[in-house]
Amino acid sequence: MASDEGQCFTAVISRATSANLGVDVTYRSWTGDGVFITKVFEDGLVADWNAKNEPFKHICAGDFIFQVNNVSGDTVAMIKELKFKTQLTIHVRKRCGQEIPPLVPPPKAPEAVPRPETQARSNPNLEAILSELRSIGDEELAGLICVAMERRPWLRPAVLGVENGDS
Repeated sequence: MASDEGQCFTAVISRATSANLGVDVTYRSWTGDGVFITKVFEDGLVADWNAKNEPFKHICAGDFIFQVNNVSGDTVAMIKELKFKTQLTIHVRKRCGQEIPPLVPPPKAPEAVPRPETQARSNPNLEAILSELRSIGDEELAGLICVAMERRPWLRPAVLGVENGDS
């Protein structure tokens, strides 16, 4: 497996007992000993963390939490830490191939217009699916990817960047 050096960071978050972390997570047997972030809400402690930290340390949909406080190896116990503890030390591995977002977003490039002969050969159902995928946000797409990996395990190495089932 490739080195994870430089792909992990730790977020230290303190909260009042009633404050919302502002993330949705998912886990399945294949995720290993941790949880994937499927959505980061605009309001919440994670959004506050992201606003105060460098882009590499932003917690994003698709990131993997492998330890919370001193708890690792027990996904249910990690989720309990995230829900109930007021002091959180969250250890995060960035999703495979994730680019660090620029400080200022680049201007949006114009969409490529397919040539007529390409359109004639394309599958209209595939075009409809691709159009719908382009319209959903990153959080929803991360959740969709997690579901796809659950239902199609042969996709896991390509998405997670691991070889031979290593995690």
